[in-house]
Amino acid sequence: MEHDNYIGKLRSELKEVALKLINDEIDFVEGIRAIIDRLNAISLDDDDLNLFRGIDSNTDDVPVGETRKSWNKESLRQLDDELFSYIEKVKPQVKLACKKIIRIIDEP
Repeated sequence: MEHDNYIGKLRSELKEVALKLINDEIDFVEGIRAIIDRLNAISLDDDDLNLFRGIDSNTDDVPVGETRKSWNKESLRQLDDELFSYIEKVKPQVKLACKKIIRIIDEP
């Protein structure tokens, strides 16, 4: 039963992160990484969810959290400018995929 509780907790966390991404309540890259961590653990098999893996791969060089403080400010600004353009392109797809995750999790 412990395994079921663990999976239930991960599914709940996945839904919470998906909602935060939909509502722009979490840093985009951090949200993508949080979704990937949970998807890998619970194995929601759906081709559309590969979108998250692609975005994670495309942003794997983007610093988040405390790591940002150690970056050169100009380099960080340039990276953020590029990242903003990329996020604007993929955000509509991400929000649709997040809604799909929530539907999958909410299914009985």
